[in-house]
Amino acid sequence: MRVERSLYFSPAEFMILLELAGGPACSLLSDGGAPEDTALTAAFAAVFQRGLIQREGDSFVLSPSGKMFDEIRNAPWAVYISGGSGGTALCYWAEHFICLVELADVIVTTQYRLRRLDRAELEGWLFDSGLLEPPVLTAEDVRELESLPEDEQDSAVTQPLLQMEKHVNGGPAVEVYQVYRRRGRQRICRSGRKQAAYYTQETLSDMLAECFGKEEHDHC
Repeated sequence: MRVERSLYFSPAEFMILLELAGGPACSLLSDGGAPEDTALTAAFAAVFQRGLIQREGDSFVLSPSGKMFDEIRNAPWAVYISGGSGGTALCYWAEHFICLVELADVIVTTQYRLRRLDRAELEGWLFDSGLLEPPVLTAEDVRELESLPEDEQDSAVTQPLLQMEKHVNGGPAVEVYQVYRRRGRQRICRSGRKQAAYYTQETLSDMLAECFGKEEHDHC
């Protein structure tokens, strides 16, 4: 069993490490404000002391310990994950790389918590965090449900239990997925498609594959 490792950064530390990574625009999980100059100065010293940056000639660059921020900055995709009761996380995804970023309250400050996961661990996090319940419907159940007539109430707007927005990293959303409850059953809908699918292990797997690729992702 792999031991989960979480890394914590203040918003100012996160910003400095992304800036030193260089590369194209990068999506960010907002903490509600921009760091002040004094916070940035203290953060620069903090990440240097943590060994995440190092001197190279007359400038500073990411050290091998800080190279995860190169992967974050250059990941082609960013997926925002939010629940119906609020709360948002952000996943950066590239081939063989998923980094989950959450806002975490640490003592009296808010920090970013970073975890590197694979697909199975991400699915487990969705269940453990309460954003989703494990699917209970089978394909046979779905065939029976689809044979039942729909009614007018079925078109009513409902509050999503989960929303996943897949963005070009640093750019616009390209797909939006929602899991919601209607007529006592959970369903998954995708932007641009009129027909929603019943929430099953297969449709959940399809949604995650469309957001994070079809291959298993593990630590490098």
